[in-house]
Amino acid sequence: VYFEEIRFQFMLIKDAGLLYLINALANNTKISHIKLIDNFFSENIEPILLQTLNKNTSLVEIAVQGNRLSHSCLAK
Repeated sequence: VYFEEIRFQFMLIKDAGLLYLINALANNTKISHIKLIDNFFSENIEPILLQTLNKNTSLVEIAVQGNRLSHSCLAK
């Protein structure tokens, strides 16, 4: 099993930075885990984040705790 993890924890990334990262991950098949804990993501980015993650077949885990995302987004 090929495993690769990216950590962007405590990096003060905002929605625009997450959008750039989402686009880079959209077709990536090598990243299986990504940690985006304690950044500055807001609820405004949720639809794009969820839509992109639903299309990614290799991502097993994404950690987004500590951001300003809704509880319904975190539950998905």
